[in-house]
Amino acid sequence: DLPAGGSIRFNDAGVTTTNLVESPVAGLRSSYGGALDAVRSATGSLADGASIEMATVARSVEGIVDSSVQQSGAALLLATVKSHDEYTYFHSVNVCIMAIALGRLLGLEKSALVPIGVGSLLHDIGKIAVSAKVLQHPGRLDDAMWKEIQLHPQEGAQAILAAGGPGHELAATIAFEHHARFDGSGYPAVARRARPHLFSRLVAVSDTYDAITTRRSYRRAETPNRALSVLLGHIGGSYDPDLVRAFIKMMGVYPPGSVLELQSGVTVLVTHMEEEQEIEAHAVIVKGSDGVALSSPEPVTVRLEDVVAQVLPEVAGVDPAALLEKIAQHVKT
Repeated sequence: DLPAGGSIRFNDAGVTTTNLVESPVAGLRSSYGGALDAVRSATGSLADGASIEMATVARSVEGIVDSSVQQSGAALLLATVKSHDEYTYFHSVNVCIMAIALGRLLGLEKSALVPIGVGSLLHDIGKIAVSAKVLQHPGRLDDAMWKEIQLHPQEGAQAILAAGGPGHELAATIAFEHHARFDGSGYPAVARRARPHLFSRLVAVSDTYDAITTRRSYRRAETPNRALSVLLGHIGGSYDPDLVRAFIKMMGVYPPGSVLELQSGVTVLVTHMEEEQEIEAHAVIVKGSDGVALSSPEPVTVRLEDVVAQVLPEVAGVDPAALLEKIAQHVKT
């Protein structure tokens, strides 16, 4: 295992963002569905007073890792094209995919990626102990609600430790520390002599990005650029500066799934940006200059100087999830 306060060389394995979009998502959907089933099953087991089947969770994560190695860009696009059903489950899988992608970009081997994936898939499992009233509260939490929500990291860690199995200690550490913050100012409040574990810091970045960019019943989603700005604004405090910079390098100026309005009047959905190429984005046109949706999205290279605005999909009248299979036809191989 890497040391809790460890650091790693950026891109040590030579993984580049050039191959972040490689091939259609059909195979990945199976892996994604398997991970959804695993986190649903784990949550159901805890609700019934049983233990988490860690072997099942690990197998589902191995499927994502294996698929991501071959189709890393498609995996990242799948994670950033939002579905608004069953937030907790989809959020957990999205965080898992992004954390694994970031780990690969940083040069981590599969032996490290699987524990990262298991921990990220189960990072919010402790919310089973938090009331729905608190989880769905639309406004500022009162003191009692805040204390209740702060219990979920330790509840999750305890459930994972009780389940046992290979890698359960690292997974429990991630669940326990994903809100600890880089400077230790988060929760649970414990006496810390070192930074949160490297894997916990990595998952915290992915967790925040997905939470900000996903619509909830009590608040709207923010744009990917806004999420990246939040991460940048809290480096050194809430988030590891090196990991935030690596995450932004991975996602690009306009991350996969971004909806952009161009000077020409067309609306595009970003699929990826080339590494070392910060002035262009690869995208598909989803609405013409007349505002009419295209029946078949057309691939296009977008110069960033031509971007008028980044908008939320619902504002643009675009449903990226419904377009995913058509978009996959234009995913770079």
